[in-house]
Formats: sequence, structure tokens, C-alpha cells
Amino acid sequence: MKVEIFTFCDFSQDNAGKLTVVGSFDTIYAKAFPVVYPLISIVSRIRFSLQEKGRHTFRFSFMDMDGFEVFPAIQGEAMIEDFKTATSAINLSMNVVNAELKKECIITARLEVDGKEQFFSPLHLVKAPIPPSAPRQAE
Repeated sequence: MKVEIFTFCDFSQDNAGKLTVVGSFDTIYAKAFPVVYPLISIVSRIRFSLQEKGRHTFRFSFMDMDGFEVFPAIQGEAMIEDFKTATSAINLSMNVVNAELKKECIITARLEVDGKEQFFSPLHLVKAPIPPSAPRQAE
């Protein structure tokens, strides 16, 4: 198993196996905290080999540096069985709407597959004067 993509972004969507990822980022700038961010999308593409055919469980967790859960964990399972070539990939796309970001910190998103951590990605929440060219701003 290989994690090919794991990122925060402005928008993600899976259309029959075709993954759309718009605006990948790892930092959100805010003038002040707490702040509500309208949409945070988290997306992953995971590739499996023929030997990994079968049922797999997935869990995404989102913790700050103090160990507190920032967003509720997301979990589920998938049956990997559609092999037309030597590998098969699945896309996982989820959205957090009106995310309440309470303080300046680093949120770590973790991906577990079958109970084992496979990948993690940080999201930096930064209180700073927002530069005019900053791509992600929360009011």
C-alpha cells in the first residue's frame, strides 16, 4: 500500500475514480482567533497491490499539539477488489464545513489504514498580518 496524495485543500471531489484537487495548502492565516473557516477539504489517494486485495479500515484524526481533537475523527472501510491492472487505487475525499479554529497552533491530520499510521500532514494556523498575496485567509 502506498499513499500517493494526502493534503488539505480548498476543494476535492472523486468522480468515478477521477480525483479533483484544487488549492492544496498547509497554512491558514487569520487576523485573530477564534475564526470560522468556510471549507477545508482533506483528500487522499491510496494505491494497493494485488496482494492487498480485500477489506481495509480507514481512520482520519485531527489533533493539535496539545493532543486535543480539533475535528471529529472520520472512519470507514472499503473493499479493494476492482483490479484491472497490477494495482488498484481508492480516493478518499472529505469536507469540514465552517471549521471552528480556536487558536493559533499546528493541527496534525493522521491517516491510519488497518489500525496503523500510514501518513500525516500538518496544517499551520497562524495569527499574522495577512499579506495581500496570501492565498488562504480567514476573516
